[in-house]
Amino acid sequence: MKQKLLLYILFLFALNNSTIESTNLTLYNDGTGYVNQVIKTEIPVGEFVTWSLEDLAATLEAASVRLSPINNISFKIHEQNFEYDLVNKSKILEKYLGKEIKFAITNISTGRITNKKGLLLSNVGEGVYKIDNEIYIGAPGRIILPDLPDGLAIRPRLKWKISNEKEKEQSLKLSYLMSGTPWSADYTLNVNDGSLTGWVTLNNNSGTSFSDSSINLIAGEINRANKSDDILRMARNYAESDSVSEESLFEYHMYTLPNKTNLPDRSMKQVKFVSADNLNLVRKYTIENNGYSYESLTKIPVRVSIEFNNSQENGLGMPLPKGVVRMFATDSKGNGQFVGEDNVSHTPKNEKISLMAGEAFDIVSEFKQRSTKNLEGKRVQKSYEVSIRNRKDEMVEVAYRTRLWGEIDIKSTWFDTSLTEDLKNIGNSWYESTVSIPPDKEVVLTYTVVFNN
Repeated sequence: MKQKLLLYILFLFALNNSTIESTNLTLYNDGTGYVNQVIKTEIPVGEFVTWSLEDLAATLEAASVRLSPINNISFKIHEQNFEYDLVNKSKILEKYLGKEIKFAITNISTGRITNKKGLLLSNVGEGVYKIDNEIYIGAPGRIILPDLPDGLAIRPRLKWKISNEKEKEQSLKLSYLMSGTPWSADYTLNVNDGSLTGWVTLNNNSGTSFSDSSINLIAGEINRANKSDDILRMARNYAESDSVSEESLFEYHMYTLPNKTNLPDRSMKQVKFVSADNLNLVRKYTIENNGYSYESLTKIPVRVSIEFNNSQENGLGMPLPKGVVRMFATDSKGNGQFVGEDNVSHTPKNEKISLMAGEAFDIVSEFKQRSTKNLEGKRVQKSYEVSIRNRKDEMVEVAYRTRLWGEIDIKSTWFDTSLTEDLKNIGNSWYESTVSIPPDKEVVLTYTVVFNN
């Protein structure tokens, strides 16, 4: 027993002689992480000797591990093992099934503790034990075990069989893939003054902490053979960034944080990476008729969206990673109020961003099918009517869109205003017309469609 404990202490001492000189993390949107570290350590000399490393990610992908020497041609790897069967109550008791264990039983009246021996019959639920030829459901006291079973690790560790002739302290390169480290972009947009701030949100649920690390973020959809599990979000930290650099990498974009940072396990950190003021924002109102076809009156919501260009002229002009944009408006007292949010996809420079904020309160749209008529050759003629009322104190421009499938002929007419366009095909079977509506006015669109097949 003493000899085994001494060997364990020596093993820990050997591990503590390993220090991490540098860490570079590359994180991906899907939770994949790629670790590159330089480790300074003392390695035993000899043929087929064992050397181990701890403090590794519990989500490490063992097949991706690469270990290589720096300036040591005698260093060779013969075998690599990843031990991740970690210590917990269930696994320890499982190793003692059918074996004798000890119980510390406290007398409730006197407080006196007595030790008894018994057999562990089952570790399911409360456990089943045999003590003095009696069966106990649940332990009668604290369970005392003689030793930590073989095959269980306190922390995940890599173990190698190596050959090494170099006696001095040396440096090694270690790299591996892991999961549990997704990142995303979060943006805030003030719809009054056009100010935009973008934060990158880093999550670490890998099972280990990373200190003083250089961090790269890959924006783009990489293909993985196995998908990562969903990740929980934990404690949150914030950091202001001096300047995040960006570069193209294969078919993706990579963002590099300017300063080294700590990324504790089970934590979330946010770093500001972009900001712009006075964006030229365009507010758009859209009525989207995606198949309404009823003779009775039907209200169609009027969608409100905010659009702007990701351009240098607009104070941006860099590839923006996908994320959530939260929109705020400033009230009469100067307080910011939340007015909606939307997802934005990966957006290259000089592309338009359109964000769905919600539905307009003061613009009302009603739709109905006026008539249906069968024509020769199995053709069908249908007539529709859309009325739009603007109850705002200002002029608004509203786009009406309808989806019409198949080969069609269409004729549209607006009433009550000349500030209109005819319904035009904008692609993918969508037809659109835009109308400007004065304050507290109503406009009506009628259109007839002949379906030729």
